[in-house]
Amino acid sequence: MQYTDIQIWQPGILRNTDYLNPGPAKLLAATLDKDIKIFKEGGVLPELWHWLYFLPVDR
Repeated sequence: MQYTDIQIWQPGILRNTDYLNPGPAKLLAATLDKDIKIFKEGGVLPELWHWLYFLPVDR
């Protein structure tokens, strides 16, 4: 491989998809008296609700 090969190389588009367990979002929705029907496959979480998926695990 020549140095020029590295210079002209362009990576392809990389897409990643991960499915989240709807449980934490549904529990928060129930706590806030929101309609849990808004959570469907492929849907988007309300702003900042992604923090539900980074909670520390107790020992």
